[in-house]
Amino acid sequence: MLKEGMPDNAVAEFYGVTRQTIGNMRRKAGLYVKYKLPNKEMWKEHLKVSKLTANAIYHGVLIPEPCEICGVFGKNDKGKRKVHAHHDDYNKPLSVRWLCENHHREWHLTNNAIPCSFLNPCHISKI
Repeated sequence: MLKEGMPDNAVAEFYGVTRQTIGNMRRKAGLYVKYKLPNKEMWKEHLKVSKLTANAIYHGVLIPEPCEICGVFGKNDKGKRKVHAHHDDYNKPLSVRWLCENHHREWHLTNNAIPCSFLNPCHISKI
């Protein structure tokens, strides 16, 4: 049975279509909210933080943990991690919370992370 708030992949499986098809239908109906940063400079800082986090995970500085809400962990059948490194504050690039894809999306639909400050931009170096 379908329930409100179900992820696109579950709805797609129910109807026998691709996840992208469900996403396109939601966008056309105006039901899909996309997280957007207000300008290019903020987007560049966001990408720097994301790359730093990916490098930290690769080099073992950050170790993925189960979702702090539901406890899901591991990789899906395509080999992609089920948990995401979530930043509440992009000024602290290595301070992350581990959330599964669904809880990460839910968080961003109702909250906004603290962006890198323009007065004190994120200074990120390679690990």
